[in-house]
Amino acid sequence: MLALCVQQAWATGDQASYQGKDYFGDLSPVPSYATTTGGLHIPSAEILDEGVFALQRDTFRNPRFGARASRSNNTGLAFSMGPYLEVAGRLANYPAFGEPDVNSGFDPLVLRDLSANVKLQIPRFSEYLPTLAVGITDAGGAANFFDAQYGVATHTFGPVKATVGYGRRSNQQFNGGFGGVEIRPFKDFGVLSNLTFLLEDDSRDTHVGVRYMTDELRWLNDARIVATVSRAINAVDETGKPFSHTDAGITLHLPLFDRSIGKRLPQPERNKETGEPDFNRLRYTQPYVEPDTPERLASLQDPTRYGQGATAYAGITQKTAEQIFAESRASQSETENTQIDSSAVANVSELQELLVKQGFTSVRIGTISKQAQTLVVEFDNHRYTRDEVDALGVAMGLIVTKAPVAFKTIVLVSTKLDLPVATLQVDRLKYHLYLAGEPARVIEEGLQFNPLSHLEDEDVNWLTQQSASLKARTSFEPRQAFTAGTEVGNFDNSLGLNGNLYVPLWKGAEFFASYTKQLYETNNFGPGKIFGQGLIDRTVNLSIQQSYELFGIFNTTTLGEFERTTEGLQQESTKFFNNGASYLQFRATHLRPKNRRFGSQSRESQTLTYSHYHEYFDWYYDVNYHNYITEDKGFEVGLKKYFGDVGARLVVRKSDVINLAGLEFEIPIAFREAPRNYKGFQFNGSSVWRQGLFTRFGDESNFIFFEGAVTPRFRYQSNDVFFNRGRNHQQHIIKNLPRMRDAFYKFGLEVMKNKD
Repeated sequence: MLALCVQQAWATGDQASYQGKDYFGDLSPVPSYATTTGGLHIPSAEILDEGVFALQRDTFRNPRFGARASRSNNTGLAFSMGPYLEVAGRLANYPAFGEPDVNSGFDPLVLRDLSANVKLQIPRFSEYLPTLAVGITDAGGAANFFDAQYGVATHTFGPVKATVGYGRRSNQQFNGGFGGVEIRPFKDFGVLSNLTFLLEDDSRDTHVGVRYMTDELRWLNDARIVATVSRAINAVDETGKPFSHTDAGITLHLPLFDRSIGKRLPQPERNKETGEPDFNRLRYTQPYVEPDTPERLASLQDPTRYGQGATAYAGITQKTAEQIFAESRASQSETENTQIDSSAVANVSELQELLVKQGFTSVRIGTISKQAQTLVVEFDNHRYTRDEVDALGVAMGLIVTKAPVAFKTIVLVSTKLDLPVATLQVDRLKYHLYLAGEPARVIEEGLQFNPLSHLEDEDVNWLTQQSASLKARTSFEPRQAFTAGTEVGNFDNSLGLNGNLYVPLWKGAEFFASYTKQLYETNNFGPGKIFGQGLIDRTVNLSIQQSYELFGIFNTTTLGEFERTTEGLQQESTKFFNNGASYLQFRATHLRPKNRRFGSQSRESQTLTYSHYHEYFDWYYDVNYHNYITEDKGFEVGLKKYFGDVGARLVVRKSDVINLAGLEFEIPIAFREAPRNYKGFQFNGSSVWRQGLFTRFGDESNFIFFEGAVTPRFRYQSNDVFFNRGRNHQQHIIKNLPRMRDAFYKFGLEVMKNKD
């Protein structure tokens, strides 16, 4: 049986379920041994808090397999994909007694199985009603030792949290009625405050246990560690003999968002049910009154109420939000001028110097010829690679603060390789107010963001020469090939280190070189072993990319040598819709072996992708049609969610040969602010490191697979290099306005202090 698993979980204060304001509101939900949020083994109706990644390791051994298993170890991962959807996976490993087979190398196993779990919470309309949810455990695959479908209800009565549910399946995993209670007797008793006791029946066995959750660990981005110890009582194994067994587990709740962002921003309202601050919906927490009303002026207060970032900003500008607002009212009565004072024009050189000092390249500043009060700033960013909103926030903060007061509108043009990829336009004084502590609504209405939009040179009166461009940049990332839960090993991997070099050539063109060095491999990845063909070996990629826009379609053509064994051509063409929220992308590859030693047949593949961003759930979903490089064809659908800078994508891939389901992660291996350019060279980690695991579904076999539904690797992807990993749209900008302001608070203010 092939079971591939990666695991992780998340928790924030924006939880839909009611936990009990006095007793459980400050305790995050915890995955059970089955790696679905609940008690010791049973599921509850709660789901993990959005924005927290929960990684779990435990020794739970199901009594149904107790007589045959020598021990057990389980690894689990869970996270919430939205307001009411939780997904999780668990790799259960139950070794049998004995040694690996000397001929096949197969381990002696009772079972090694991936359990894919999904839970859907029902929206609740009153805190006095119980929370309801339905779910599935161990869905899909050929080996289903822990599959079940269930419905469950959870409610809190003072210090007691009660759960009841009903499961349906023939293998005795939640088969029938189940229920349990969790008691928190020592609320507000110092170190004992987060200690709870649990008693439950999972429809087959009874379990008792104790659980302890630490307070938020400030040094680990407010993560929490949960320890659980339990014992099965009145349990019997598959032979009918008593099986009382002690189990233990440890869970890491790691917030993926940078929690320090919220500490520099205006303080949000508290969630009415959980009491936790709601950082993700910060822009909705403060009232906004229209600028022309007397109430508006009266509502503005000293920026010290907005947090340390706004206070520091007031210290730099020597203005409160009230003073800035008064200036904006006065400026509205002035006649619009078509000419800008010569002293104001001279001051833009100082602004350009400030932007270059911050690490931006290819900076030039001008005005729109027919709109003299509109300042245009064009720049290239390779310093803030986790998310382009950081670069936009730092640049916009410096511009609105330091630009001459005569300019009323700011247009920021973001470029890559001198190709415009997006424009951001804001009202200068409204953004000034926002930096001083006003809610984001003050600028949302007039903000305009357009991908691939740009201004023609003849429409701009450039006031400065373009600053120096980046000469080259490098990035480094780990390379890993690994399997989990196979017949020959629990975890096998081959590990390498990859370095990339990017050298700009001319407009839109870049030389790309990549080198990978193998560092370590387990025995099964060795030469001639079962996973030997997947070994991370020494590989070299050498190519030239030319990117260009034609009829509103962005194209990247790559010609070169790939993985040292093949050469050929790769093409990407992308068309954006809905201000970048949707796009249609075509990708094609033509590869041929470099010499006969690698075969003589050329290989081709094509992929057509439609991707769309769903604002309410904050999801990206995509539909793909593939002509796979393995000469089969089929469809693929994906659902992606970003947790801060980390992306998680659920994917189902179907071909004529095989059906696969899996989980892919995108993890940035880079600082939020990379080191400054050194003599025109940029050194950084990778903006995104992708790793995925897949398993078969829908057929009787679940054994190791090597062929079918394989897509070629694009080492140079336009979404990564030019389009912020597919997040180049207006909704992403608006959603991340608090992050833009925070980036300026954290990185831009210090530059202004030094400049002054």
